[in-house]
Amino acid sequence: MKINKKQILILSSLILLSLTFFFPIWKIDLEAPQYPEGIGLRIWLNKITGVNEYDLDNINKLNHYIGMKVIDQESIPELKIMPYIIIFFILSGLMLMFLNNKLFSATWIALLIIVLLIGLYDFYLWEYDYGHNLNPDAPIKIPGMVYQPPLIGTKQLLNMKTTSLPDTGSYLIGLAVIINSILLFDKNKFISKSFSFIVVLLLFNFCQKQPEKINYNNEDCASCQMTISDNRFGAELITKKGKVLKFDSIECLVFYSENFNQDEIYSMWVTDFSNPPELINIKDAYFLRSSEIQSPMGLNICAFSNTDSLNKIKNEFNGNIFNWEELVDLVKDEWH
Repeated sequence: MKINKKQILILSSLILLSLTFFFPIWKIDLEAPQYPEGIGLRIWLNKITGVNEYDLDNINKLNHYIGMKVIDQESIPELKIMPYIIIFFILSGLMLMFLNNKLFSATWIALLIIVLLIGLYDFYLWEYDYGHNLNPDAPIKIPGMVYQPPLIGTKQLLNMKTTSLPDTGSYLIGLAVIINSILLFDKNKFISKSFSFIVVLLLFNFCQKQPEKINYNNEDCASCQMTISDNRFGAELITKKGKVLKFDSIECLVFYSENFNQDEIYSMWVTDFSNPPELINIKDAYFLRSSEIQSPMGLNICAFSNTDSLNKIKNEFNGNIFNWEELVDLVKDEWH
């Protein structure tokens, strides 16, 4: 049996839905001075996990002090229902491939969108319940204070910055909806063909863990806790779980990474001194230390994406060229 391009796109959308079993659909990240590396939750179709091994336990301990209920996946029936809902849409979606019926397609899309909206509202209700219905005997009680996390976005709760956002699973579902919507309304097929290419690119990007833009003067260094302010020296470490840690200087990145679990490091990035705030992978970077260039933490290290820029600055400010391994030794000698 020959499968046409439309059927291939529908099948692609169903594969995206299937992938939601392997990625969290929502994430909640917490940042506080006592957790400089941050802790967080990942909500999957059928479970709730911590970003790191003990994150869920630590969050429940924090919740205990303010009287919030224990986060126990066994008490959340939606986690038992959601896998079956996705399976239903995958199986019914297979019929889309062969029926070529617009009414059926529209119904399938509408139902999936309605389910998503109901799910979002249900999530809000759970957050409201956790944030408002507090144990009156909690060790910490602040009159009038509630602890409901944001539905989408960031909110400060006492000393904890809480960020709640859709995770990969939600984007996969959204892509499935968009693909089938375009197939339904795109009469000349141009958008469909273009979109298939975009989907491939997006799927490729899903597999990549990319650095984030540093919000200078508003974010703190994960190592020294100082505000990241000079956009010529910012740096990042990305963990294999996708968490992005930011630093105010290359020396802070080196120091932090050497005291971090090496097996958990996915990649490290430094700012191109000649083209800030562009970030470059340390594997592609050239490093210069010059006493005439003042970095935030005083070791005066800067990075470049190419030797032309490196030599130009070296000729102007003097200094010594380092590779990454030599930088590690330098920071160890200077800071230990």
